[in-house]
Amino acid sequence: MDATSGAAQYLVPTTRKSRISHLLSWPIGAEKLSLALASVPQLRLLSLEFVQTWYDRVHFPRYPVLSTVYLHNEVPFKSATGESVSTEWLVRVHPVGRQFRHRIQEHILAEELPVAAKWFRERATLCLLGMDRLVFFYEEETDTFSAERETRLQPSTAR
Repeated sequence: MDATSGAAQYLVPTTRKSRISHLLSWPIGAEKLSLALASVPQLRLLSLEFVQTWYDRVHFPRYPVLSTVYLHNEVPFKSATGESVSTEWLVRVHPVGRQFRHRIQEHILAEELPVAAKWFRERATLCLLGMDRLVFFYEEETDTFSAERETRLQPSTAR
């Protein structure tokens, strides 16, 4: 599904969008993100959140710009869309300094979203309890990017 085929592009629904300072900007929007993740098996299960972090209160030279999140509980919980679910797939976009927006967006499109798509594909059949996330960071002072994975998964208990 692309613009040239005339088919409608699926847009990952935005379930949360924080208000941010005029000094900050969102580094990527829902359309570009949805297009880049169009091939992942979880596409229609994804929720998109534009979340404000601590960045606009206290400036840190290294901060998150994008994160992917898998959540799975034994007991159903209310998802970002308001549904009762036991598994949730999220993409979180974090605000960045307005002056770095273009540079960060280029990197997200070229490097981070392909890695995020691979991360989703590798977890297509994941059914473990807990949380798994991949967070992409930008370091202003060195103009570098990095990624960190945080995993708190445990085997599901058979009933």
